[in-house]
Amino acid sequence: METGNVPGLLLGDNGYACKNYLLTPVLQPENDQETRYNRAHIRTRNIVERLFGIWKKRFPCLHRGLQTKLDTSVAIIYMDEPIGVRNIPDAQRGLDFRRHFIEQHFGNQ
Repeated sequence: METGNVPGLLLGDNGYACKNYLLTPVLQPENDQETRYNRAHIRTRNIVERLFGIWKKRFPCLHRGLQTKLDTSVAIIYMDEPIGVRNIPDAQRGLDFRRHFIEQHFGNQ
């Protein structure tokens, strides 16, 4: 997501920094747009979190971790291409993106 190779947006709680690909709730909404955004954000995150709960019941390794030998675990999770991740400590850019997103999608309703 940070390199722009994966399209889309992620939703996170306020434990994460707001970035241009990771949207977090507005801590203290100051207008109706931000309030509607927070409500939509919470509803969507709740759906995703319930789905994760279902997956963890269906695939116990997601909850407990893999219970296999190291060689087997490597074969299960191996990826063809290494993925490079760069950490961009630019919080203001994420906050600006979120503000624009809220104005675009939650304004004039």
